[in-house]
Amino acid sequence: FDVAAIKLAFDEVSDLRSVVPVGSFGKHLSYGDMNGDDQLGRFHALRSRGIKFVTIMWDGEEKALTAALSAAKLLSGIGLTVRVALLPYEKDPNEVTGEVVRKAFYAAQKWTPALDVKWRLRNPYSKSQRVALGLSAA
Repeated sequence: FDVAAIKLAFDEVSDLRSVVPVGSFGKHLSYGDMNGDDQLGRFHALRSRGIKFVTIMWDGEEKALTAALSAAKLLSGIGLTVRVALLPYEKDPNEVTGEVVRKAFYAAQKWTPALDVKWRLRNPYSKSQRVALGLSAA
C-alpha cells in the first residue's frame, strides 16, 4: 500500500511522474547472496541499467530510520546517490496526504557518513529528541 500511495502522490504533479517507487519487503535491504539474488543485487542490476539516484522513504519511526541509514550506506557503496526522506512521526506513506509524501521526497537529505552519525546519535523519531524539540513523546 505504501508503494501505491507514493505512486499516486507522485502522479499528481508532472515533475514526479517519471519517479518510480519500488518497495522493499520489510524495513531492511536484503544482501549477501553470493549470486546477487537479493534486494541489493537487484539495485546493482538497476544501476547497471542507468539508475543513479535512490530516495528511501520508510515509515516515520526510530527503527525504520536506523534501517534506512543502513540501507543507504549499502546502496551508496554500489555507486548510487542515496537520499533519505523523513515522514511524520509514526506515519507510513499510505497514512498521509500526497502533499506530505511529496514534501518528504523534496526535503530528503543526501546520505553521507556525517548524516548517518548525526541521525543515529539524534534520531528525530526517538523519544528523547521529540521531548527535546517540545514534541509529544508518544
